[in-house]
Amino acid sequence: MARLSGKVALITGASKGIGEGVARVFAKEGAKVVIADVDVATAKKVASSIGSGALAVECDVSNAGHANQAVAAAVEKFGKIDILVNDAGIYPFKNFLDQDFGDPAWNKAMAVNVEGVRNCTLAAAKQMKKQGKGGKIITISSIAAVKGYSGLVHYCTTKAAVLGFTRALALELAPLKINVNAVCPGLIDTPGVHALGMSNEVVNQTAKTIPLQRPGKPEDIAWACVYLASDESSFVTGQAIIVDGGDTVK
Repeated sequence: MARLSGKVALITGASKGIGEGVARVFAKEGAKVVIADVDVATAKKVASSIGSGALAVECDVSNAGHANQAVAAAVEKFGKIDILVNDAGIYPFKNFLDQDFGDPAWNKAMAVNVEGVRNCTLAAAKQMKKQGKGGKIITISSIAAVKGYSGLVHYCTTKAAVLGFTRALALELAPLKINVNAVCPGLIDTPGVHALGMSNEVVNQTAKTIPLQRPGKPEDIAWACVYLASDESSFVTGQAIIVDGGDTVK
């Protein structure tokens, strides 16, 4: 039985990587999916490959207007929104002492990873409240929220902020029957990882330090999201599920 049958899910950053994996698994589980991404051309290709139950919309999550338009497009196409997955994020490496006040790396990470989550969540939560039938909001944080990484102070800061946001918002939205939870990926083999300069060899070497001895796949994160988006997690809110092959407990 499809666990998300009849549901409409808006997924940000879904033209590739983890977001694309979530969109495809959600569609297999019966959901109508809205693929929201700043790279709308690639988003359209993903939506086309999924079929009639998918819609691509252009969305720069750091732009509040785009966030509102993405939610409006979902409602116009499918009549409602039941699930939001905040996946869009960036993680440029830059040493802290090489930055300056007003540094682009810091500001861009904050704009996309924190303000982007806030913008899309606010737009979606208001629509869910209007519908009056509850909903599910999932933020994609990272093990970087609980484990420091040199050269990624800005990224670790944003992902820790996402966890705080998730926990506090879960309390505020509980009376509306809107569950808010986070998923914290570890090393996931995605195009974004390779774009940072990590070759297949480096990814595989790094994976040897992980207890389960492999990098994660986008589908590993997607299945955690399916649980949090489904009725099975109706009594779960304000929580963070770590999906990292045991990296943070070794």
